[in-house]
Amino acid sequence: MRSSEHFAASVPVTTLALVLVRKRCSRTRLALFGIYGLALGVFIDLDHFLLARIYAGDWHHLIDALTDPIEAFVEQEAIFDDIRDMTRQRLLSHVLVGGTLVGLTRRLSRPWGIVTALVLYWHLVCDLLRDNRIV
Repeated sequence: MRSSEHFAASVPVTTLALVLVRKRCSRTRLALFGIYGLALGVFIDLDHFLLARIYAGDWHHLIDALTDPIEAFVEQEAIFDDIRDMTRQRLLSHVLVGGTLVGLTRRLSRPWGIVTALVLYWHLVCDLLRDNRIV
């Protein structure tokens, strides 16, 4: 999915997470969790650059994206064109990174762990729905 689609998909699930943790958090903390949830729903995809590094042997995909961030957002499908299909590895990476993040954030605070778990779970579901051409 494109970053804009992940952002849009993160809005309702982050809202749900905030509703679930609202009684345990101040308004300031809820606002921070809201920003965190929306950012996490998009930026978990940065793990794709690590996979690209493994496959390509260098960091040119990341360097290209940092050099021209507008192009990286506008032409996302072209970023990893020179790499064979990374679908399975990308999903596995999300599970490994996501599981680690859920465990770490849960140890720091239950509400933080809840927000992390819900947002990353939904991100993974969205990727699976798109990869299987359901949406």
